[in-house]
Amino acid sequence: EDPTLNGALYGMVDEEGEPHPICIWTDLADDIIGMIPRMARLVDKSEALLGEPCYHWHSKLTVKPPRCRARVDWHQDFASWYDDGVLFPHMLTAAIALEPVTRANGCMQFIPGSHRMGRINHRARDREFDSFCARLERAKERLGVIDCELDVGDAVFFDCNLFHGSGTNETDTARPLLFPSYNAVSNAPVPGAQ
Repeated sequence: EDPTLNGALYGMVDEEGEPHPICIWTDLADDIIGMIPRMARLVDKSEALLGEPCYHWHSKLTVKPPRCRARVDWHQDFASWYDDGVLFPHMLTAAIALEPVTRANGCMQFIPGSHRMGRINHRARDREFDSFCARLERAKERLGVIDCELDVGDAVFFDCNLFHGSGTNETDTARPLLFPSYNAVSNAPVPGAQ
């Protein structure tokens, strides 16, 4: 119901063509949604994890409506951010629960330690897709998969190269998550590198 987001949600689809609402923005308004990514608790923790000053890269809100069949397919954020002209994976995201996040409503899943694999090409051509799938399956076998259940207001920070995704929402309530992402100041996009 926030006027900043009203009408801005659009349907992102998974590999099966199932949509779920998402909204992405870079400018921070002077409302509650714009204030959250500016909170000292988020910025200070992001800078501590990155080891240097950072700035707001973008934020997004994802909503899995009740009984939503959409998944968020396994991916690394840096795989697409790299195409925005940043040179290094000195970036991270905080996922903040706006409602309880459980396995039943499609909590995020992580492959712990997968950020050490570096950036993996994601599904550009058939051969790359096969290579991506093989690496992803090996990473799951070797490193495992963890479910990230959160209570309202909980946040989890994760590296831009960490493989993550989420399952379907099997419940009768929506599952909204807010994702402010941060980039190290020294890692600003290089002009002409997009």
